[in-house]
Amino acid sequence: MGSWCPNCMDESRFLTSFYQQYRGKGVEVIALAYEYSTDFNRSKASVQKFINRFGIKYPVLITPTTVNDEQKTEKTLPQLTAIKFFPTTVFIDKNGHVQKVHSGFYGPGTGEFYEQFKTEFYRTIQSLLAE
Repeated sequence: MGSWCPNCMDESRFLTSFYQQYRGKGVEVIALAYEYSTDFNRSKASVQKFINRFGIKYPVLITPTTVNDEQKTEKTLPQLTAIKFFPTTVFIDKNGHVQKVHSGFYGPGTGEFYEQFKTEFYRTIQSLLAE
């Protein structure tokens, strides 16, 4: 995610609500923030405003690379293929294995697409919890 990303804002609203419902069921959410600046303090200030704005209760980690770094995935998540879209959600099972990667986010303004996204998201979560 990035504090600069409109779709990340919509996704953060969704994830904040989701996390409140599911954190007691063993689900964790961790956000990796890819900011524009390499100045950590500047990025930290932007991310903190973002956290406050959306009431985020899950950890948000600032990556050491910028959103424009073509090697950002290789430097932060080398086990994945390149992250090309923001936000990107990585679903990890109880054993630490990547089960699914979803790029993009269909926010409430997309109507039917948002409803389809939520259905697929919750289906994935229920499947992982059932393992």
